[in-house]
Amino acid sequence: MSTSITSPIHRPAQWSTRALVAIILVLLYAFTMTSPCQAAGIPVHSGQTIAFLGDSITQFGWDQRSGYVRLVMLGLKVNGIHATAIPAGVSGNTSNDMLSRLQTDVLNKKPNWMLVSCGVNDVWHIPGGVSLPNFKMNMTAIVRRAENRGIKVMILTATMIGENANNPFNRKLIAYNAFLRRLAARHHCLLADVGADMRNQVKKEIAKGRQPGCLFTVDGVHPNPRGNMMMAADILRAFGCNHTQLSTARRAWLNVPWKLSVVYQVRVTRQLTLRQFLRLQKLGRKNTSAAIWDQVQSRFNDWLNARPTVQRFDNRIQHLFDSYITHKLAPISHR
Repeated sequence: MSTSITSPIHRPAQWSTRALVAIILVLLYAFTMTSPCQAAGIPVHSGQTIAFLGDSITQFGWDQRSGYVRLVMLGLKVNGIHATAIPAGVSGNTSNDMLSRLQTDVLNKKPNWMLVSCGVNDVWHIPGGVSLPNFKMNMTAIVRRAENRGIKVMILTATMIGENANNPFNRKLIAYNAFLRRLAARHHCLLADVGADMRNQVKKEIAKGRQPGCLFTVDGVHPNPRGNMMMAADILRAFGCNHTQLSTARRAWLNVPWKLSVVYQVRVTRQLTLRQFLRLQKLGRKNTSAAIWDQVQSRFNDWLNARPTVQRFDNRIQHLFDSYITHKLAPISHR
């Protein structure tokens, strides 16, 4: 009878190969978990800088904790990319202004990336706007000068001017945004088509019976928290974030603070989150274009007026407002 004997020389080699494969798999998994966006081929890397060139939408996008610039940076961070923002938004700017300060506000700071958001004021400002031919020259110069410095560029299309696609401003804006898309394609820039997305989102809300006006903006132009989240998601998508990574970013955004204020002889505030803002907006009236904070103001006024014995001064107003939010709008207080 013959007995099969495994050579002791082969067994260690077999186990070494298996151990090596296991180690490689563990390292790959760890890399994916610590830096999912970079593992997916997203071109932004930790340690890089991103300049955000724009107008008041971009300025507020940085100045406010719920602004789109802040949300983009947070979205990258929770997906493993620790980059640094260079805020370069100035209220009232047109493409003329952005081109004139490009050197000092962007190029001299040597960012790895430049995101440029322009077009709203070029169309909206009367007088003082910028004609389409001049807008084309300005934007082309901005992109070329950045690329000549080795800066990668993402172009944002302009968002709506009033949540009405058929008003004269938005009809005029179509040609400006069409050029921005062509410019991005010609120079191989990334494109975040926030203008088209906003049009589609407003259209969907109207189909649900909502009245446009302040669905995505505070005043028809400047984004509210929902509009900022829309813009930030479009930018991350343009960077290449997939559905899972966008979901990770959105979960982080929902915990970002947002301040709700009303005035009744004195101003009072309630610290909420973006999750609560979205919930509050859903609870708002469908048949009005009023912003949700104006609706809360109106309801709070009615609530106080129905209580003539209540003292409405000083810190009592803050207490009453807290009670109102907690008890009358309870669904947003516990989400």
